[in-house]
Amino acid sequence: MKHLIFGATGLVGSQLAERLALQGEEVYAFCRPGTEAEALRALGVRPVLGDLLDEEAIRRAVVGMDNVYNCAAATEGAAARLQAVNVLAVNAIVLACRGRQVNRIVHVSCASVHGTAAPEPLDEDAPFRPADAYARTKVEAERVLSAYVGQPDLRITTLRLAVPVGPDDTRIVAPLIEALRQDGRALAAQTGDPVVSFVDVRDAARAAILVAADDRAIGRTYHVRSFDAAPSAFAAKLAREIGGTMPAGRSFGTWSARLVGRLMGGAHRAGRVLDELARSPRISDERIRRELGFTPEHDLESATAYIAKVYWEREIERFGRRGP
Repeated sequence: MKHLIFGATGLVGSQLAERLALQGEEVYAFCRPGTEAEALRALGVRPVLGDLLDEEAIRRAVVGMDNVYNCAAATEGAAARLQAVNVLAVNAIVLACRGRQVNRIVHVSCASVHGTAAPEPLDEDAPFRPADAYARTKVEAERVLSAYVGQPDLRITTLRLAVPVGPDDTRIVAPLIEALRQDGRALAAQTGDPVVSFVDVRDAARAAILVAADDRAIGRTYHVRSFDAAPSAFAAKLAREIGGTMPAGRSFGTWSARLVGRLMGGAHRAGRVLDELARSPRISDERIRRELGFTPEHDLESATAYIAKVYWEREIERFGRRGP
């Protein structure tokens, strides 16, 4: 089957592209010129050059595709850009698929459409309570999609992801690693912060592939999560995993300073990241478990171990021959 991924170079999209390619599927990545990821090319993923703001480019890209996944999103920036990428482009993708015999459109949304933490896990029917501009545009995109649900030539499924984490996460993981490099004590577990839901990007990719293949998912919205944890507990576990997998004889500070220092620019961001995480909701994934039999494969230990493993593999590859 032919799969087209919008946002294939992003955190979730890249994992989805890799998984599909390794399964022997024919995978296409819609991306702007100059952003084609060499790692994806090496897996046989074929770039389709275009811009999300170019409706004609989107129409050309979907021709002949079996499944279309929208993992693209603008998480920050001017209001006009958030609206264009997160809302207008979603509408353009759906319209481009109409009449093209596309088997499935899988739209990736976020649990933050429900707002901040609640006493009990929130299910898919919980009200929209977006707390920031990004979440408001994701709500608007879901409302756009709901207008198309039920049309016979548009088979749409929406996935609302918990906080996604993985090795390529520059929003949460990178600043936490930078904080660890400067002062590991900054990532000690604390008490009192709320428990929120996270999703390992590998589970997110598995869920996207599953709903694209199961007709029971047509017209449905599903929460996807891997585990629940307090933000400081996630950070502390990540610190232990990073330290525990450090190559023998290497100092974390000297070994990683050149790489991580360029990623984010300061441990002062760690506190802001943890505060932002603490405002994320805890969600229930009972629907996707019950209806489709989906069970996450990864927990807090697995997710942080994976991040640490990939982190040190990349450090060794990049700087190993020259040393610290």
